[in-house]
Amino acid sequence: MARTRDENALSFNTVCPRDAAALLRHTMAVGRPVMLWGPPGIGKSDIIAQIGKSQNRPVIDLRLLLMEPTDLKGIPYYDTKTGLMRWAKPSELPTIVSAEDVTLAENTLARLVDDKAPEEDIKAARHHLEVVAGNFALQNAILFLDEVNAAPQSVQAAAYQLILNRKIGEYILPKGVSIVAAGNRETDKAVTFRMPSALANRFVHLEMKVRFDDWFDWAIDHRVKSDVVGFLKAHPHRLFEFDPKNASKAFPTPRSWVFVSELMSDDMPDNLNQFLVAGTVGDGLALEFMQHRRLKDSLPSVEDILSGRVTKFANPDKVEISALYSLVISLCHSLQDFAVDNKSDSKAWETATTNFLEFTMNNLSNEVAVLAAVTAIRKYKIDFVFGSKAFDKFYEKYGESVNAYN
Repeated sequence: MARTRDENALSFNTVCPRDAAALLRHTMAVGRPVMLWGPPGIGKSDIIAQIGKSQNRPVIDLRLLLMEPTDLKGIPYYDTKTGLMRWAKPSELPTIVSAEDVTLAENTLARLVDDKAPEEDIKAARHHLEVVAGNFALQNAILFLDEVNAAPQSVQAAAYQLILNRKIGEYILPKGVSIVAAGNRETDKAVTFRMPSALANRFVHLEMKVRFDDWFDWAIDHRVKSDVVGFLKAHPHRLFEFDPKNASKAFPTPRSWVFVSELMSDDMPDNLNQFLVAGTVGDGLALEFMQHRRLKDSLPSVEDILSGRVTKFANPDKVEISALYSLVISLCHSLQDFAVDNKSDSKAWETATTNFLEFTMNNLSNEVAVLAAVTAIRKYKIDFVFGSKAFDKFYEKYGESVNAYN
């Protein structure tokens, strides 16, 4: 029997963000340059930034679309000492320096200060130390060549030398620097130039695909607003809707939804918020999202729920599920903050978590209640009071479903 292929399934070189990050770490450790492909706004550059942060490695972000060949190769100048044409090193790229070079620069500055040398000499030595120390900090940097295939072919040719030989002109890239490039696909209708086959053959090619579960975890870790997370949890297909044939300038991507989270303001009238959302993810989606937001705002407040002032609300089964998802995320946000602010008050903590569990059992469907528990325990690392009456009751009712939840 012939197998059918799910159009959403990943091919062998098409990876979700989580797998892309793991593969990037491996290929960088091996010393092979990687090319990340994907449509706009799916988080290619963000993955590089996260890897840099997790490995304590600075990221040198070069947008090749905005560069000229001399920005990479340097500007030629006449060396009066040798009578030869030389190339000035690009300021964005690090020079090879060692710890001994830094120590020497430090000692030189200290000696000049001790000897009460002229201020100009001390100033020059201090500047030299800053340059040497700055370059030393970049010896294990990640060189991120973004929009590489959007750059003119003259710039690609300069980048080719750097990627292929790890040098360009007289400049040599430090051994510890990893090279990663990124670009949009030709099918995305973005500005692209076909990459020379010799350059393409130098890379390990990975095409990124959006996966909601990865974004959901990322959004929780980065405290994306509950309105956005709840809406997308109920409508995960709305996370990314990019059609290169559509002329609309605003469309939903993981990046644009983060913009929505940052732009929304409770101090701004709804109609103005809607303009901002429409200008970020599109008109039709803005209408849906604002309706969701109004429904969520009609629910009991997080403060009233965790304090126990509200234990039930009318007709919870008639509330749009996306609004309930947003309420769950808001409750988990607040519980996490409460844990930080009330570490030593075990009684207050037990009261807040008990009210959370009681409200969940009294008002939410089995599906949403299980999601609330899984989100609180697995995503927000909420430490419920095991053995408490509320926890035992909740576990008896939902424990099996929570344990089986994937």
